[in-house]
Amino acid sequence: MKIETSIIPDLASLLNGFVGLLAIMYIIDGEFRYGMILILAGILIDGADGILARSFKRNKRHGIYMDSIADMVTFSFAPSILLYGMFYDLEKGTSFQNIENALTVTASMLVVLLGIMRLARFIERGHKKRNFMGLPTPATALIIVIAADVLWDLHSIMLCAIIISMLMISTIEYPKLKGILGFTAGLIILIGIIGIWSNTWFSSPILVFVLTMASIYVVIGPLYAKKKIR
Repeated sequence: MKIETSIIPDLASLLNGFVGLLAIMYIIDGEFRYGMILILAGILIDGADGILARSFKRNKRHGIYMDSIADMVTFSFAPSILLYGMFYDLEKGTSFQNIENALTVTASMLVVLLGIMRLARFIERGHKKRNFMGLPTPATALIIVIAADVLWDLHSIMLCAIIISMLMISTIEYPKLKGILGFTAGLIILIGIIGIWSNTWFSSPILVFVLTMASIYVVIGPLYAKKKIR
């Protein structure tokens, strides 16, 4: 039986969604480290999905919907549930009684709601542009995962999550990482997976490096995007 090559990118999108759902299940079970690893693995799969979509002839509109729905699961819902699961403390009282729990709920909700808005805009017109408009959801998920692991202060983590969530719906343009830049980004994410998986004394320096590289993309990326347009 002959398999249509156009289905191969769709399978990658489904795998991304599957990994995101599995991450959510692990997070609900309290296995946060496995959830983090799966979210980062989803970023790698999402990158491979884009390469496959360009290599095989896939219905562009169909592919955009599938990819965005999978991204919503892995890069919006999973990081949001991770924040809530790791930092919401029932012993401190409800979010109406405790400022830290209120901050956690606010950050978690913004990651999902603004992520949905970001992906809806991408489906409507963002895929036609040379650069991303607003911070892409995989970058947001990466920063949330690493920040949740290496930043020691809850307020810093939640403030970081809120700021990058707002960047998702901004009009700031970020470059689409392809070629050598895409390969480098994938390598950095793989290093992050190794750092979380190893959970040893050298994990913190590795994850700080990954968070630094992601932060450079957030700050320097718009300048590079403008340079590309020129």
